[in-house]
Amino acid sequence: MKLVKSSFVDNVRLDIVGLLAILGEAAVAQTARTSCLTYAGFLPRLLPAPQALLRIKRQERLLTEPADVIGYRSGNIRHTLGLIPRLLTKPERLHRYHVQCLRIERATKGEEATVKAAAFGPITWLALASFTLLAALVIYSWYLRDGMAIIALALLGSVSILAHAGLYSKIRLAPYKEKDRVVPKSDVVIVYPNGTFQIVSCDEEIARKLFIETEECVYMIKNANVYRVLAMVATLMLMFGVICLANAVPRLQFAFACAMIALNAAHWIVAALPEHYHWDLHTFKVEETHQWATERYSQALWTVIASTGTTRWVRSANIAPDNQAWDDWLDEAQKHLSPGKMPEFTNGKMVNPLWDCQAALSRLLRKHEILDDVPSLHPSKTTQQDEAKPVSRRESTESEEAKPEQTAT
Repeated sequence: MKLVKSSFVDNVRLDIVGLLAILGEAAVAQTARTSCLTYAGFLPRLLPAPQALLRIKRQERLLTEPADVIGYRSGNIRHTLGLIPRLLTKPERLHRYHVQCLRIERATKGEEATVKAAAFGPITWLALASFTLLAALVIYSWYLRDGMAIIALALLGSVSILAHAGLYSKIRLAPYKEKDRVVPKSDVVIVYPNGTFQIVSCDEEIARKLFIETEECVYMIKNANVYRVLAMVATLMLMFGVICLANAVPRLQFAFACAMIALNAAHWIVAALPEHYHWDLHTFKVEETHQWATERYSQALWTVIASTGTTRWVRSANIAPDNQAWDDWLDEAQKHLSPGKMPEFTNGKMVNPLWDCQAALSRLLRKHEILDDVPSLHPSKTTQQDEAKPVSRRESTESEEAKPEQTAT
């Protein structure tokens, strides 16, 4: 038996190992916004798919999701919910048609309400691990006397620095300066697409910073053209780094492949973590005061109406369907309100104010003929075509000839 003198590592073909340097874009893009708020991002490090950070245009604000945000006393209406209020209210914990009451205020009076990335969150530790792997690979390249590998690692590490420098920013909430003027009460109702409701009690400053006004990303490099130049240079460095890596010795390519596979797995794990792990929101205090579970949208809406003491916000925000039955239902709901009192539930049913909202809605739908069992004024399209379609003489003759045959059968 002939022994193989070269090791397994020397015989593995890794001609496309450079592809590992640009794979994993989805995981990197998921945490890109938060990672660009940390100082740890300035460390030279290996970054899977750095092209996820090299965009032509930068974001002006954080991501939003569809939801109706209504100041039911002030009259302010927004149709999107920002990332920061979503992290504070945590609507994903609620089931369909649930109603939750929250109180949001400053954690410490006199402390400015701020939003920033967690100083020692998962993203920071991931950046430190990436820096450590890069340093280990540089030392290994120096040990192997592999000049192309050193150049490749220097270029790839510099790409992460340039990408982070172009995107490094701070989150600035909307300013609130007029503290002595008379303002309306600022409680808001949040209506989510799945029928979940949240009633948030807060002052005017918190309402404007979180729900009414939009936050702003203040970048360290304010000039957009300078950022584009940095992104272009980083892109070219990424290309040359991959080319140099392809000319490194197999042992170094194998070590680089192992490092990138580990980093890709780590980025996927960090991206899959709950998003509030990455943020520092300690200046806000969130407290749940009430929560009710209902089975239908009308019941959830009636619970919120009873809590707010008015139906005006429902009409102005078009929360209810636009038809006569629902208009009458809102009129009846207004008559059954007990302003200034929170609804009381017993065994999952509202007992104060006492009103069967679902029975009232069914009665009004039947009254205005908006039920499924009421026939439409217009026949179906198929029926119209069948009635209007003329019968040809040939078809009539064939049908008459077929009748005796069917009788004989």
